[in-house]
Amino acid sequence: SAMAEGKLVLAVDNGSGFIKCGVAGDEQPRVVQPTHGLAEADGRAPLCNGIVSDWDAMETYWDHIWTNGMQVDTERCAVVITAHLFETKDNKERLLQSLFESFAIGAVYCSAPPVFELYAAGGENGVVVGCGTQCTYAVMVHEGLPDPRTMLRSDVAGEALDR
Repeated sequence: SAMAEGKLVLAVDNGSGFIKCGVAGDEQPRVVQPTHGLAEADGRAPLCNGIVSDWDAMETYWDHIWTNGMQVDTERCAVVITAHLFETKDNKERLLQSLFESFAIGAVYCSAPPVFELYAAGGENGVVVGCGTQCTYAVMVHEGLPDPRTMLRSDVAGEALDR
């Protein structure tokens, strides 16, 4: 399993339809949690069109995933986590605050899904097009950084296409 400075490294992908969590370096996530219907969150969905809209629900989902699904002590973990391309600066700061203060996670690396998608394919430069449950996006990534001048999004995505 992936370790950083003696800590287990968790990989977390926050999606509108599912939150996926596993150990960094594994081929597949160990937990795939739908982002609706969780009893502990009173059925509230934490994300809307890829953006965190309910922080209490988000923390409840993370706690459920890490405690029940992964069965880890977050104080002994580092986290690699996605934040949507169009997430606000305030929301990104809130994400980090939550991880550090509510879960006592010691180290966090946060980036947009297209960056991780390129890394997984062995690159750090390219154009990434993604279609999730509630959002479709395209962006050029150069040296591991999304170019904000090239970011496009549409709320026509998986749920809308299923109808």
